[in-house]
Amino acid sequence: MPGAAGQRDDIRKGNGGFTLIEVLVAVVILSICLLGMAQFFASAGDRVMDSETRSLLHQIATQEIEDIRALPYLEIGTQTGNPPGPIPDYEEKTVEGVPVAITREILLLKDPAYPDTGPSPGNYRSVTVTVQVLDSDELEPMQLSTIVAGGAEGGTLDITVTDTAGEPVPDALLKITNDNPFVDIDTYAIRTDYLGHLLVPGLEEDDKGDCYFVTASKTGYNDAATPTGRPVKKGTPFTEVCLIIDLLTNLTVHLTDGTGAPVADEVLMVTGTLSVPPWTFTELMSTDADGNASLTDLRYSTGLEPLIVQTSTAHSPALQLPLGVDPDPVDAGILLGEGQIGLIIDPGETRVVELELPPGP
Repeated sequence: MPGAAGQRDDIRKGNGGFTLIEVLVAVVILSICLLGMAQFFASAGDRVMDSETRSLLHQIATQEIEDIRALPYLEIGTQTGNPPGPIPDYEEKTVEGVPVAITREILLLKDPAYPDTGPSPGNYRSVTVTVQVLDSDELEPMQLSTIVAGGAEGGTLDITVTDTAGEPVPDALLKITNDNPFVDIDTYAIRTDYLGHLLVPGLEEDDKGDCYFVTASKTGYNDAATPTGRPVKKGTPFTEVCLIIDLLTNLTVHLTDGTGAPVADEVLMVTGTLSVPPWTFTELMSTDADGNASLTDLRYSTGLEPLIVQTSTAHSPALQLPLGVDPDPVDAGILLGEGQIGLIIDPGETRVVELELPPGP
């Protein structure tokens, strides 16, 4: 039977279908793929569930903090803690089907750097709430903290210090003054926390007189102060103060005569904005033999508050930018005179600016 013989030859040559080994290999590969997909979807489902549970823990902790802050100051304490109060130290309950354990810790804090009399930011209560899932050791607990002021009679300043990007500035030194009533709080202990924040309670009420002035400073940063006094009333709401400080800047001007040759011994005048009295400054700088003049430790400048550079005397020729160099995008409301160059310098920047004096006749 030639036909049957030819079919056997085709099978031996592998043209008639899959061999048993090929089928087994395919089954193994398919099983591995299916197992990997099953593990992937299981892991993805666990991640989604963990994310939802973390969100629930955060909601619980946030609500706990809000409930505690709503209590009268003298009632903010735990049943077995110091200060004592009606709040349970530990509680287990089920929220949206999830069994959780809630631990509450409240501490009465007083900074030893302050005397027992007078304003003291140490008179506050530190509240920490920890929420953990009872049936899971793998999910990290959620912990939130807050500070509640009110332990001192009088009003409270709620001070926040940020940089120009809105990020908190920790360890900023604060000075608080008032002429009537006389207050001059200027000590190393008055500084912002890691959130750029500090509560200062115990201030004598003053909402009609000189009011309170606040200054913020930090090494390597510009200083900032409240331009006007801030009124403080007893109790709440607290008086909020927001100050902006940021890294200091440096400016170098390279002055040429328009042909590329440096201009030496030319005195330039730089005017800029400050965040503390007297609110503006004027500095003189003289070019060296290479046509360079520099100023260091300047406050950042913006389109609304640029640095303005010009020659220092009326008989000097007006400054100009080199051909093809665009001016900085200074706000249209800033009126620059002839020969005045407006400059923008970002916080922490060391900027080198090329300027020219127009060629002589």
